[in-house]
Amino acid sequence: MYKGLILTQNPDIPETALIKALAEEFHITVLSKNSLSEVNARFLAHSFNNKFDIRALFKIKDAYDFALCFDGKCVTTAILLKIFKKVRNLFVYRGTPSGGNWLDPISWLTFRSPWIDKIIVNCHHIKNYFITQGLAPEKICVIYKGHESKWYERTNPYRGGDFVTILNYRKSKGLENVICFVKKFFPRSSLTVFGRIPEAIQKRYSSNVRFEGYREQPFAFLPSFKIFILLSEKEGIPKSAVEATFKGLPLILYDTGGISEIWSNNDAVILNDINEVPTPTISLIEELLCNEQKRRELNEKALQKVESKLDFRTYVYKHIELIYNALSGKK
Repeated sequence: MYKGLILTQNPDIPETALIKALAEEFHITVLSKNSLSEVNARFLAHSFNNKFDIRALFKIKDAYDFALCFDGKCVTTAILLKIFKKVRNLFVYRGTPSGGNWLDPISWLTFRSPWIDKIIVNCHHIKNYFITQGLAPEKICVIYKGHESKWYERTNPYRGGDFVTILNYRKSKGLENVICFVKKFFPRSSLTVFGRIPEAIQKRYSSNVRFEGYREQPFAFLPSFKIFILLSEKEGIPKSAVEATFKGLPLILYDTGGISEIWSNNDAVILNDINEVPTPTISLIEELLCNEQKRRELNEKALQKVESKLDFRTYVYKHIELIYNALSGKK
């Protein structure tokens, strides 16, 4: 049986389930901060504090047929393992369209490195981004991250509200876009934000927004709200939007990144311009706010799309296929 090394920091639910599935196919060792007790694999405890984490190298004593790296902080360590011949095939995951700029020296130590065999991305938009940066198309592999509805059954009681979003603050995540959109077009509606938001940002918008901070599995609070909204300026396939779909909420999304690969105006409210919104779109959102049946109908359409395109079994199969092809010498 082939030996595989997983490098990660805080794997999400689909990634943890994938690691568990890979451990049934290969001898897996996991180098991670979290123990992943539900995974039948050898565990090496390690927290990646920076990209050049030499300490991690000394924890790897064996040689591996392949390594799969889920976190950007782990990529340079994984590359060094490949250089030192501790890893035969190296696969790294990227979930956002960034990290490939050839003018950025760091990119040559991460995603532009010639030592990487395949970059796994979660949508075609990210693949196209890397191609525009000069990377060979055959080096980029698109695998949609799979999900299962049973993962999102947990529900926590909450006082609820109208609009809700989940994000950790970065400029590209579009928090200001969400706040300005709700304030401009729906000034009487409430907005709640889950995620890590700097205190200065919270103070600036505290009169308009309810900030609930970071929560473990924030999707559990979503059934108490009416509409999930995410207006990121740079995105792959947003996990929070997928979770909101499984929790029964209709979506308002900005048409960027991989959004259009999963959702359309038939199953979500897709905005092409967050400043100039057509009157029919405003009317539709107003109807969603006050009509539970309409919210349910739109969500059911989105759920069918998500379950079809983001199937977990396909997610696992494509990773196993990719690994076996690499081990057999196939491109």
